[in-house]
Amino acid sequence: TILTGDDTGQFELMKSQFLRQIQYDAADLNMTYFDMKEAVYPDVEIDLVSLPFFSEEKIVI
Repeated sequence: TILTGDDTGQFELMKSQFLRQIQYDAADLNMTYFDMKEAVYPDVEIDLVSLPFFSEEKIVI
């Protein structure tokens, strides 16, 4: 899912609902969150192609 647009308030609301729904935990090594305003794509790409850590799945946001 890709969220785009100029309404930052709506974006922040959708983002917080989504993170709560998937029970996002920053300490979980199989969940990664990138703010693309600050992240550089090569760092994101490395995380996207790396394997999960002691799990069957990995979530990259």
